[in-house]
Order: sequence, then C-alpha cells, then structure tokens
Amino acid sequence: MAMMPEISQVVVLVEDRRHQSFVRHFLRRLGYDRNVRYLPLPTACGEQWVRAQYHDLIISCRSRARGKKASTAAIVVIDADSQSVDFRLRQLDAVVQLEQGEVAVRLVPKRNIETWILCLIGNSVDEEVDYTRLNFAITSGDIASAASNFIEWSRLNATIPQQCVPSLSQALVEIRRIG
Repeated sequence: MAMMPEISQVVVLVEDRRHQSFVRHFLRRLGYDRNVRYLPLPTACGEQWVRAQYHDLIISCRSRARGKKASTAAIVVIDADSQSVDFRLRQLDAVVQLEQGEVAVRLVPKRNIETWILCLIGNSVDEEVDYTRLNFAITSGDIASAASNFIEWSRLNATIPQQCVPSLSQALVEIRRIG
C-alpha cells in the first residue's frame, strides 16, 4: 500500500461562525496553525450551503492531491438538525463519494454544535433539544474549552465522560483521521 503524503493543507467547510471557531480552536491544538483555508460562510441556511459546496470541495482536494502529490484534508461540519447523523452523512455521500485514501473528516453534531459545546464543557445534554433556542450564553472561552476537550477525548484510550452524546462519540473517532 502506498503511503499517503503528509497533510499539507486543511480546507474547512462549516455552517456558521460558531462551527468555524470550534474548528479553528481544535486545529490549533492539533498543530495546524498554518495552511488552513476556511471557505466562506453562508449568508442563509448553513446546512444547505455546506451540502451545495461539498462536491466542489472534495473534487478540489482530490485534484490537488493528484496534481501536486500533496495531501489536502477537508473538514466539514454540518448539523444533523432534526435528522439523524447517518441521514446527513448519506446526503453528503449522494453529492460525491469519497475515494480510498482521501482525508475528509465529516463532523455531524446532532442537533447542533451547541449540543457538543455544552456537552464538552461538562453539561448533560439531550440531542433532541435545540439549545440554540434556549439562549444558553456560550462564550468564546467555552468554545475554546470545548475544542480542547474534544481533542483530549479523541485520543486513543481516553476516558470519555458518561455525558458524551452519541454524535460526539462518533466524531471523536472521525477526527483521529487528521490527528
């Protein structure tokens, strides 16, 4: 099996500023301070925007890998909203199928990123509750702490707290693909 080139660039596609802040914090913790490109944020529905941009992102990463023999990792964060995580992943697969060796980390918070942030900073949460509507005061410090815990919890043999929700558990495994 051929070795995959070291990741030389990370391209990030997310729904909104809170997603982007979360990703920015955890990428820094992973040592990706440079060569990270954040795609523009949507002006309307974030979930639809991510699905609409996903194909071009994957094709661009694929093309860069073939042309320059440089590995580009894509990180996509799209909320499941009231759907299941598997439903959202199937929607992305319907847009474009990933090829073997491609590094596309797809993180799907069930219900939304606020669920993960609250969980990661020690709150018990329910993935069916829309925490954006409950006016929780989530600060930039909370997002930084959540991202730090996200990386700690994703380490092999990490002890995962009992309050960890299923979609976050799935993401902890997924993020290891770039860490």
